[in-house]
Amino acid sequence: MLIVCTGPDSFRARQKYAEMILGYKIKYDKTGSSIEKIATSADVFNEVLSRLSNQSLFSQKKMIVCEGLVGTLTVAQAKKLEKAL
Repeated sequence: MLIVCTGPDSFRARQKYAEMILGYKIKYDKTGSSIEKIATSADVFNEVLSRLSNQSLFSQKKMIVCEGLVGTLTVAQAKKLEKAL
């Protein structure tokens, strides 16, 4: 599942972002150890694909958080991301 928090009201988008992380922690992982934050960089797309393809067989759920990914994608990269998800 891919959830995008964006819009003209950046305060509310950030507020929703924080709510979603808190909700994930409450429901699935109290410690937050299964939440992976990927730093925004030039190679962020490949890093996201790498994390999606290297999932553990024994972990139940994982949340990957990446800021600014959608704004940097090309059409071809968006299609690859869609297939990976």
